[in-house]
Amino acid sequence: MDRIGTFLQDHNVIITYWFFVGLLIIFFLLFSNFFQGQNGTVFAYGQTSSGKTFTMEGLDVHQQDMRGIIPRVAYDIFEKIYQQPENLEFIIKISYFEIYLDRIRDLLDPTRENLPVHEDRDGTCFVKGRVSEPKN
Repeated sequence: MDRIGTFLQDHNVIITYWFFVGLLIIFFLLFSNFFQGQNGTVFAYGQTSSGKTFTMEGLDVHQQDMRGIIPRVAYDIFEKIYQQPENLEFIIKISYFEIYLDRIRDLLDPTRENLPVHEDRDGTCFVKGRVSEPKN
């Protein structure tokens, strides 16, 4: 490998590492706001094969060091809930989408494809027909 290729490869690892650290910081902030009653959205954007799915899902949810962002945040949310008084009730709604070639696919139910985006009376956008079952 030539010197330029080695430089780019070495710096790509550094950039990927700092990107992941940045995502963890963002998720920490979202996680903190979640317990104050605010909604949180994560949007992974990048070209094909840039590592979005790997970053979000990871390789193995059962091994802590192999988890992606989604399993880490889910684990932390439920850990925090288990630490709360038993008389509190929590309702968690989760949606997980893929937008590819301007088509929205529900990753919780991949048979739901090309879902439309709508806006309610309050100006809030939502994806009609998504799976969003409360988890408590």
